[in-house]
Order: sequence, then structure tokens, then C-alpha cells
Amino acid sequence: MKKHRGLFLAFGLLGLLGLLPQAANAGTITMTISFTGHTITIQPGSSFAQTGSSNTQLTVNTTALNNTLKTDGVNLSVSGLNASTQNGSLVYPTSGLLTEGGTVAFADNKGSIDTITISTVLSGFTAPTGNGTIDSSTTLNMQQTNKGDSQSSSTSYNSATVTTFPTYSSTGPTNQTPSFTPVMKGVGTVSSGYELDNSATIKLTAGQDQFSVATQLTAQSVPEPTSIVLMLTSMPLPLVVMGLIRRRRRAVAA
Repeated sequence: MKKHRGLFLAFGLLGLLGLLPQAANAGTITMTISFTGHTITIQPGSSFAQTGSSNTQLTVNTTALNNTLKTDGVNLSVSGLNASTQNGSLVYPTSGLLTEGGTVAFADNKGSIDTITISTVLSGFTAPTGNGTIDSSTTLNMQQTNKGDSQSSSTSYNSATVTTFPTYSSTGPTNQTPSFTPVMKGVGTVSSGYELDNSATIKLTAGQDQFSVATQLTAQSVPEPTSIVLMLTSMPLPLVVMGLIRRRRRAVAA
């Protein structure tokens, strides 16, 4: 153990300088299901979340949600609805990621509402920071839908819309899987605590739509060698640590 003390002290010094790998953390995944006159909020631990949901993976209790949609006059049901992020799982984090997806299907609930918006938000990302870029993407797969059924998707950063994808309107009951080109946009300097959002609005009068929306933020911030030297020469505590390391080496050599 003694022979490794110098190494531990060195790691402590690097940690003080912010050069050791840091885990990316964030807050609580929150999904909202919105339709005429109503908004349903879903978080891990709520009655609309499956047991085992967490801040890195939210799986919706679709049985409970579908019962509520039916009661509220929505002619739609959902399956496989989920949201996820990688926060807390990476070292040397190079991106912040938030995804949502699932299947929305027409349900003859004798109601009057045929459109819902599914949105997911996650705030408090601690990494990465620096010069940021948002990469947004979306997919859909419509089956047995009526002409005019539709999906529109968007992504946001810090509550400001980054990308709005073109609304896709069904041409009829054939299987439709249009391709949307991912959109990459710069968002300037990213600070710790940022927020990512995904949203999809789906209208169905028949059939189903399997969808996904994803937002990924990448950022680059590499300390300049000059900055590292300045930190080493201006921080008393690191100098003390270096002195302890030298003293330990002299003692071992003697």
C-alpha cells in the first residue's frame, strides 16, 4: 500500500485539475402525453411507469395509460412506450443522449380525439460541456393507416427548438417507412446543467405508427497545455501534493 501512495496522491492532483474522467449525470426523465384538454405526466415511480424504471430508462405502464386515454375520449392506444438516456453510465463522456419511442395505434374508443403529443425532457446534464452540436433524428413506420394520418417530430435544447422535422402525411394503408435525414446544428457554448427534449405529435384514424425521436449533444473542450501549466503554478494545494510525492520518493531511496 505504501508504495502506491504517491500514485494515489498523483490521482488526487489530477482530480483537482479536472483531468480525470467524469461521469455524466442528469435529473429525472419526464414524459408527458398531451391531448385536447389534458396532460399526463410520467416519471419513474409514478403509477404510469413500469416497476424498475429509473432516471436512465423509463418504461411506460401502457395498460394504465390506455385505460386513462379511453376514459378521456382518446381513440388511440400505445404499446412499448419508453424513453432512455446514457447519463451516469459513461466515463470520458463525449455526448448527452435522450431518446423516446414506441407504437401508437388507432383504438375505437368511441371518443372524439385522434391526436396525441408524446414529449420527453431531461434536464441537469453535467457533461459534456464546451463547444456544442446537436444531432437530431426521427423515424416512423405507418401500417394500415388512412390517407391524411400524420406524424410530426421536433427536438429542443434548453427549451428552445433546435430541429422541426417535416410533417409526414400517410398516403393510405400501405406500409410506409419514410427516411428523415438527421439534422446537425451547432448550439454554441454548452454549460453544465443543460436540458434536452424530444417530441412527436401523431394523428391516427386507422392502423398504427411505430415512431422514435432522438437528441444527441456532443461537445469538445480540451484544456490547453498553457492552461494546465498556469493551474499547476497558481494552486498552493497541488504544490503541496507534489512536495509530498517528492518527499516520499526520497524516503524510499534512503
